[in-house]
Amino acid sequence: MLPSLFHSSGRGPLARAADEAVSTARAKGRAGGQLTWMLAQRGLAELESGTPTRALTSAEQAMNMLSETTAWEIDRGVVPLAYGRALLANGRAAEALEPLRQSYGFWLGHDPKSVWAAEAEYWFGQAWIANGDVKRGRWMVAEAKRALAKSPFKLHQMLVAGTPQVAAGSPSSR
Repeated sequence: MLPSLFHSSGRGPLARAADEAVSTARAKGRAGGQLTWMLAQRGLAELESGTPTRALTSAEQAMNMLSETTAWEIDRGVVPLAYGRALLANGRAAEALEPLRQSYGFWLGHDPKSVWAAEAEYWFGQAWIANGDVKRGRWMVAEAKRALAKSPFKLHQMLVAGTPQVAAGSPSSR
């Protein structure tokens, strides 16, 4: 989602950096936004490295903290996106709809023309496709891809191209 040191194509040094950041934050008693955000970023890194079960664990921890703590405002868009993507990647498409709706709604309310809103729409559309509402889902994915095509971020360009390794849990790009 957001450009981050924690995104990596494998469990290399950047993904390990996410683990270290989470451990350090926990050791220093940093709850709330910082730890919540780090857990979500670790979940996204795990998704992109092909470990969806680990991603779900990290993202679920972040979601639980989101409701327990005063989160950074941006967490309201990032954490549900990570959780919804992890649910999709683990074959739990029906459960993915609500967190992806939350993420998309956050971005629509805060920055509707941003690439972040488009990314949330892309994954929300993928969840609709996975749940059998193909017409709605494909419309959302197509609309999102038009906006993502203008993004300078590599991840967004890969989503537009339908790169399968990035589109974990993405039925229309496999």
